[in-house]
Amino acid sequence: MQRCFSVVMALAACALSTAAHATPSAVVGARTLDHGQWSGWAAAGLPDFEFGALFGLSSTADAGGRLRLGYGTGQALGGFGAAAAGVLRSGFATAGPWAFAVQCEPGVFVHGGTPTWAPYAKAGNKASQTLFGIDAGVPSLVASMRLAMPTNGTSPTPIHLAVSLGAPLRVYLAPEPTLEVPVVVKLAAQYALSGQWALLAGADLGATFYGPGGGAPTWSVESRFRLGVAYSP
Repeated sequence: MQRCFSVVMALAACALSTAAHATPSAVVGARTLDHGQWSGWAAAGLPDFEFGALFGLSSTADAGGRLRLGYGTGQALGGFGAAAAGVLRSGFATAGPWAFAVQCEPGVFVHGGTPTWAPYAKAGNKASQTLFGIDAGVPSLVASMRLAMPTNGTSPTPIHLAVSLGAPLRVYLAPEPTLEVPVVVKLAAQYALSGQWALLAGADLGATFYGPGGGAPTWSVESRFRLGVAYSP
């Protein structure tokens, strides 16, 4: 009996140790959450702050939302903005350590931009102008890899690395109709901490092309950098 009790206690301790080092669900990349799981995150960077959450709908699909509060745009500071969007992620293939998915983020945004924010510079002496538009949420292609980082005497610590390529279609309705087509590469990483927390880091780099209505120039650099944390109960 005592031996059985010792075996049970050893198994319980092993289970607790495994739970303490369990892999938090990834909010970056192409690997979707399990059905019924959810994960939330918060991040700060240039040019905005971001809050969001994802919920597992099935073994291959997630849905959620995010809110960004901006104090600039790209590499330029100034003004204040907000962008709210839904997040839809659908995995469609795996190959070894790699997973692949499509992700779309339809939403709306508003920004009190500075007059030097290309390509919305207007003639006159306006100190700023309010920009409002919609993001059609054209899907991006996402690929991610999960690595196991060795640790001292414990289970390997997982890290998710992700890259995506997209050209979301945006339409500014004010101050005048303008078509905006960014071509953006997004890099992201999620590093699991002990328990249910993880560290996040990411960068978006690309070029934005503008259609009629925006004025000159007809393109500009798009960039975004962020650091944050994720929580998966």
